[in-house]
Amino acid sequence: MTGHGLNGRRVARRMIAIAIALDAVVAWLLLQAPRGTGGGWSAPPSVVLWLVPLIGVVTNVIGLVWMIRIYRADPEARPSSWRSQR
Repeated sequence: MTGHGLNGRRVARRMIAIAIALDAVVAWLLLQAPRGTGGGWSAPPSVVLWLVPLIGVVTNVIGLVWMIRIYRADPEARPSSWRSQR
């Protein structure tokens, strides 16, 4: 792999680490959020209260898995077609 490829892998590694760190911060903030508004009566939790964060978590995990898949791919797995033609 060339120097540009190694540099690109280093940048990709940092991007994945930043994404994981941001996910950890968001998870911590979500767990630290207040559960209710106080008072004696509270309405039952609606579907939207857990559905919206769930959609965000699922799409975030899909994006992170996709980033890792791209990172782990071997860019030189097979020869290019233009190199092998004579």
